[in-house]
Amino acid sequence: MQTGAHHPVTTTPLLPGTTLALYTDGFVELPGTDAPRTTFDLAGHLDTGDGHDLERLIGRLVHHTTPTGQHADDITVLLLRTSRPDGGPA
Repeated sequence: MQTGAHHPVTTTPLLPGTTLALYTDGFVELPGTDAPRTTFDLAGHLDTGDGHDLERLIGRLVHHTTPTGQHADDITVLLLRTSRPDGGPA
């Protein structure tokens, strides 16, 4: 389905071992919180997260964001990590 919408495309090189986080607004826009502050906290957790186990890091991020397990909105988080140019782990 084409909508005719045009979206800007930006490219940037990522160093080996870089973790890219993609998430929905429900992950940082929580009732009674400041979304920029929550986003800043998310970045801090990513920075101090386990450098090797993305599944464990996602679990910790979700638990930190919604410790009671109750969500006011749907949440999605996807973490991607770059590897070395030879294909090995960073």
